[in-house]
Amino acid sequence: MESLWYSKLDDYVTIKTRPEEIVKQQCEHLRRITNGKVFAKVSKYKGDIEDYVERSHVVSTLEVFGHRKVDIQEKLGDVGTKPDDMYFAYEFYLTSPSTPKYRFRMMFFGYVSDQYPVTLILNSDIANEIGELERVVCASEEKFVSYLQKILNSKRIVSVIRALKTIAEQNDTLSN
Repeated sequence: MESLWYSKLDDYVTIKTRPEEIVKQQCEHLRRITNGKVFAKVSKYKGDIEDYVERSHVVSTLEVFGHRKVDIQEKLGDVGTKPDDMYFAYEFYLTSPSTPKYRFRMMFFGYVSDQYPVTLILNSDIANEIGELERVVCASEEKFVSYLQKILNSKRIVSVIRALKTIAEQNDTLSN
């Protein structure tokens, strides 16, 4: 029997670059710009990246009809599981070799296997500054790059980078 598969799979439009690769490229640019004093990092994240509703047996002021809304900002860093194994989630943050235990989380981003749309969960300060909601959905690579540029050029990010760079430079001066 002959193959029943579509023979021209290459005819489909392919995505130029996966979202996490775009972010990793920007990480490398920041390392170069700051002479290795400040790092942006992207890492896989297995926890929830958005608020969710949790069933509850105890009724409290946070509960509505036996359910409790969980604010993900209160659980950041907790590891959970996504029901869909084809969901890819990443954390994007700033740090420095001089401040190894410090992370400034810029955003989470996630997508399913076809990569777009990409959901961004922004740091609230950044979202407010750029006039967006904390949850943004980018339907295409172009939209993702556009939002990424807004985020990376925000005053809040520039301020954190400057502070981390200053700390690194002061540590260099003290160690010489």
